[in-house]
Amino acid sequence: MINYIPVDFDPFAGVREIEKITFTNEPQREIWLSCIIGGNDANLSYNESVSLKLNGTLNFAAFKTAVDNLVLRHEALRATVSPNGETLIIYKDLPVALELQDITSTDEQTTKNEFSAFLHQEMNSPLDLVEGPLFKVFLHKTGEQEHYFTVIKHHIIGDGWSTGIMLEDLSRMYNAYSKGAQIQLERASQISDYASAQLNFKLTRAYKETEDYWHNIYKDNVPVVDVPTDHPRFAPRSYKGNRLDYPVTKEMADQLKAVGAKQGCSLVTTLLAAFEVFLYQQTHQEDLVVGLPASGQAATGLTNVIGHCVNLLPLKTHVDPALPFSGYLKIRKKEVLDA
Repeated sequence: MINYIPVDFDPFAGVREIEKITFTNEPQREIWLSCIIGGNDANLSYNESVSLKLNGTLNFAAFKTAVDNLVLRHEALRATVSPNGETLIIYKDLPVALELQDITSTDEQTTKNEFSAFLHQEMNSPLDLVEGPLFKVFLHKTGEQEHYFTVIKHHIIGDGWSTGIMLEDLSRMYNAYSKGAQIQLERASQISDYASAQLNFKLTRAYKETEDYWHNIYKDNVPVVDVPTDHPRFAPRSYKGNRLDYPVTKEMADQLKAVGAKQGCSLVTTLLAAFEVFLYQQTHQEDLVVGLPASGQAATGLTNVIGHCVNLLPLKTHVDPALPFSGYLKIRKKEVLDA
């Protein structure tokens, strides 16, 4: 005989409803492992942000609706990671808080300082992989006709390709809603579709051929690049660093394109070859390996997937100092296309 004891509360109240669970891909598991090993310092290094300056009158209600529907449209924006890093837990709804913060000031520099302080604080606040959310948005009013919209997301749920998809979808929905109209976007491919495509690919002959291709390239040796540094490496690894940006002028970009065009090469291949030659000059190593990011969305044809789908192609090369750069570039064109 079973005795039931009545309770005066709902034990499931406040629990988020799960829509589905899907496997993480290899790049996502790499990030998860890095965060587990490196702790908060590593986790913070995967915070990504973009801020858009919006000029003109802003319809906040329409903008908020567009953001809410963006989250409902894409699974990755409603996802967290399981404690073991093996799966993404996708919730039916994971509301994103969006409030309009007015930081306008009679002193323009004061406004800039306050916005910069906000960005610094948010980018130094770790996102909880298990509890979430891994996607946050903010809206600041910085002038009578000026606003800044900021997206902060964890790299494990979105790459650079994903940022473009988010902003494009948001723009299309906001343009419609601000005019009082409705919009029907075609179904977006989901991160679970991408996971299924990867699992299915592993069962194909093409996957075996791809695997054999890379095994054959590295069957004899895997070059280890020893780049000279001006300070000893930290042990254990430190995640504290800096970046130096050197913008490329249009004139320089045109010149680089022209150099590549003579050999029928894209700008990416031209820049890659130049970087490899630079590494040779720094290391005096003729055998090198450089990782080239490749979009998983483009590879699978699921071009409107939001998620972390970047794969690194380990491009092996041999730099022959006797060759002119044009000759080296011609060789790399074929090798890069094969890869």
